[in-house]
Amino acid sequence: MNKYMSITYDTLLDNTKLGYDLYLKTYVKGVPRYVLFYRGDEVFGNDRREELIRQNIKKLFICTEDVQKYFNYQRKTCKQ
Repeated sequence: MNKYMSITYDTLLDNTKLGYDLYLKTYVKGVPRYVLFYRGDEVFGNDRREELIRQNIKKLFICTEDVQKYFNYQRKTCKQ
């Protein structure tokens, strides 16, 4: 079973490939479920960010297996 860690969308740059999937958290009969929102091999664009803002979504989730990929992305984009 996958475990997830929350991140905020403001840590993501527009027009970049993240390299890891993003999930939204929902509840089904009181049990948390994670729904794929973005595939890591796609370009994360402003349209995705606007969708999150319109729906007032502040947190996204990544698999804990992808935490190192997330940190690598952060390190790489901080240099830009």
